[in-house]
Amino acid sequence: MLLFALLWAIVVEFVSRYLMYKRQRVLADLRAQFSELTRLNTMGEITAGMVHELNHRLLRF
Repeated sequence: MLLFALLWAIVVEFVSRYLMYKRQRVLADLRAQFSELTRLNTMGEITAGMVHELNHRLLRF
């Protein structure tokens, strides 16, 4: 019975470590996606500002 309890504890430990690793990977992937989206959003805002300024100056003449 003691051996069964020890083996069960080992299984539970491995499963919990696997689930923790899996959650960390998902979190890392989400962070990478968020970083990419933030970068693309910033590039879009900068581009929109530049186009606005160019149009504003061209229409002034």
